[in-house]
Amino acid sequence: MVLVAAGAWFGFKYSSDGTAESYEVKYSLECSDCDVSYKNQAGETLTETGVNSSWSHAFTGKQGQFVYVSAQNNDGSGTVTVKVSANGETRAEGSSNSKHVLATAGAAL
Repeated sequence: MVLVAAGAWFGFKYSSDGTAESYEVKYSLECSDCDVSYKNQAGETLTETGVNSSWSHAFTGKQGQFVYVSAQNNDGSGTVTVKVSANGETRAEGSSNSKHVLATAGAAL
């Protein structure tokens, strides 16, 4: 019951069996210079270039929706990490430490 009350406070929607119907999705990454591609709320794939660790994207997703983020390292070395969170919990995470290799993370809500 506390979880449902907390969900109501933050705007999450729950079905009668207590499962979430909507999710506050957040994509985040760690990199110094990378290009990122992600699925937005409408399911479209968007790309942004030359981003760094300050980049993030948040939206409200629906139960059953597939969410995805990937980042490609533009530096000659270093690590790129991407993360998908839903309602504050990490749902997927990926990492890469080579030039021009993708780090990916995706999950179904």
